[in-house]
Amino acid sequence: ETDRETLINELQGLIFLNPDRYNENNPDAGWETADEYLSGNVRDKLRLAKAMAADTNHPQAVRFAQNAQALEQVQPDDIAATDISYQLGQNWIPRDIYEQFFKEEEREGTRILFHGSKGEITFPLDLEHSRKNNDFGAGFYMGASLKQAAAYIANSSSHRVYVFQVRLRSLRAVSFRVDREWMLAIAYFRGWIPEYAEKPILRDIIAKVEESDIVIAPIADNRMFDIISEFVRGEITDAQCEHALAATNLGMQIVARTEKALDAIEFVNLCYLSKPEKEATLTERLRMHALSQDKGKAARIEYRGKGRYIDELFL
Repeated sequence: ETDRETLINELQGLIFLNPDRYNENNPDAGWETADEYLSGNVRDKLRLAKAMAADTNHPQAVRFAQNAQALEQVQPDDIAATDISYQLGQNWIPRDIYEQFFKEEEREGTRILFHGSKGEITFPLDLEHSRKNNDFGAGFYMGASLKQAAAYIANSSSHRVYVFQVRLRSLRAVSFRVDREWMLAIAYFRGWIPEYAEKPILRDIIAKVEESDIVIAPIADNRMFDIISEFVRGEITDAQCEHALAATNLGMQIVARTEKALDAIEFVNLCYLSKPEKEATLTERLRMHALSQDKGKAARIEYRGKGRYIDELFL
């Protein structure tokens, strides 16, 4: 044992006993070379060494005090937040912080929007590559939050989220909320109710959309389409449909429908979601899906017999 202590003393400054790995029942545990111990998160190591050295009854208190002295010599300089450089898309920056960075760049009369893309976008933007049977017909679809855009690609092989700034002032806009108008608009532009296209109620809704440059409306997902389809098939009333849909809040989408609207869109940045971010987004999406299903079932029961069926609306 004396020879062991002599060797340790001779190696002082070359080896250190890491208090985080110290084991009083194993004298060989916790020893690290200076290169290993005096690197990494040296701030946390210093805090721990000082705390352990302060316990004068600890059998290794003296060694830990020596650790603290050595760690003091390798502490990095403090860096001001303004001196930290970053690239958006690096996985050490939380996704919510990305969005905050972008939102802070919004200029007066503009809005920062996000587009999760399953393929690479070709610029300049055009309407030729947009499907005509989307929620509001052909258009370039964007979401109000990065979270929405991430959810769109969470279950795909793509990692791309594009960030855009849209100049809104000169654009004609129409807004919808979760109500009968919104339901009928989606049903029409999805091609589900062409037989009612000439009915006054639907004509007014179609005109609002087609006369606008941009549409601002709630996002609809596949589960919402299933509920609207039940309404279209006459299985539930408009009141049941509306309240079942309101149970799912996916945020707002902004649709650029005209060349004028496309010209008002300015590319800002391209983010790449990491695999853990996509997995977390998918998990949250599935959780919200299950929750909305339960709320939707409750709404169907609560509003049974209330409202009107689709054929009654167009009498």
